[in-house]
Amino acid sequence: MGLSVVCRVVSVALACGVCVGRSASPGLGRSASLGLLGETTPAPGDWPADASNFPDPQIDVDRCRIDGRMGYVCDPDRLLTAEQAEYLDRRISDIRSKTKCVCGRCTGQRGHYSIAIALVASLKSPKHDSLLKLEEFTNALRRGRWSYYGLCQDNLVVAVSKGDRMVYTSTGRVARRKITNGCINHVQGKVTGYLRDDRFFEGLKDILDDYETALRYGRCGGMSKGKIIAIVIGSIVAGAVALGLLVCCVGFCVGWDCVMGTCIGVCIGCVLGCFQSVINAIIAAVCGALCEACDCGECEPLDCVGDMDDDGGYSGGDGGGGAGDGF
Repeated sequence: MGLSVVCRVVSVALACGVCVGRSASPGLGRSASLGLLGETTPAPGDWPADASNFPDPQIDVDRCRIDGRMGYVCDPDRLLTAEQAEYLDRRISDIRSKTKCVCGRCTGQRGHYSIAIALVASLKSPKHDSLLKLEEFTNALRRGRWSYYGLCQDNLVVAVSKGDRMVYTSTGRVARRKITNGCINHVQGKVTGYLRDDRFFEGLKDILDDYETALRYGRCGGMSKGKIIAIVIGSIVAGAVALGLLVCCVGFCVGWDCVMGTCIGVCIGCVLGCFQSVINAIIAAVCGALCEACDCGECEPLDCVGDMDDDGGYSGGDGGGGAGDGF
């Protein structure tokens, strides 16, 4: 009698142990899944700002992507579908293959402009610090764990935090020649509507399109710098010529004594000045076009006018930069 009771108790205990073990396993898998280096994946919204345990889409493929494919998009909190992440990866690879070697020496596609994207549900930070924390997070990826994507600081990282309602782009020193902080603010400002509606794919797609235009053609959502210079100088020339002609016409009509002397000299001076200004405009436009074609951003004609980074953002000691905003 006593032996049968003991056997029943043991059998019940074993059965319960199996049930508890089975029910606990899925929860354990969600809260303590391990990466290739034994890192613990935080729950959504628990990513530290130093990006110390954020996965790498070139290595931790299962953590970054639903489909487990290697790429340049890391979305551990699954804000994108597999198809959307794959499209963005293809666009990044396409941009990289179409840009020129900017590092002096290139191996394969290394040395061409490199873009990577990180999406998180939110960061572990107070709400009033969300932009600063996202800046720290994005810079940590570009300078640290993801720095090998680039060869000579030709890389940039775009990060989106859904919970913090923030987007940020960090640029290396070479990439910053084309994508200045002002350009970043302009591009990201255009997609705030998409991001505000949680349409992250559409927003990131437009960001990549505009960044490609800036990296390949030197235009950030507008005309090239060479064309801008030509238009400005042309407008000044047109104004000067119109003023000179007006003076001559008024002089002839009123019968000024200076019409046959000084006023004619003014007209001739205006014509000669017009020719000189046209030549200057052509030279400036050609120089701007050549700089854009050769990716030699350091010789862009507008450098003497001022740095577009006055629009705000971060300027790092490594020569890189970055800017971000809420949505």
